[in-house]
Amino acid sequence: MFEHSDDLPNVIEIIDAILNGSAQELYGSTSTGVFGFIGYRITGVSAPVTRVDEGAKIVHVAPL
Repeated sequence: MFEHSDDLPNVIEIIDAILNGSAQELYGSTSTGVFGFIGYRITGVSAPVTRVDEGAKIVHVAPL
């Protein structure tokens, strides 16, 4: 998502969202056997970001 030098405005938008409380840590389990922290979600941006393993089951969401 942020691979080019002109992506800086997107990076700043993500940082602002985190600072404004629009980020969450995701906890649960994955199909590969991981149990605990499995990813994160950032909302309040033009392109919301959720990063979790495929097949993950979210059981708890904690604000950052």
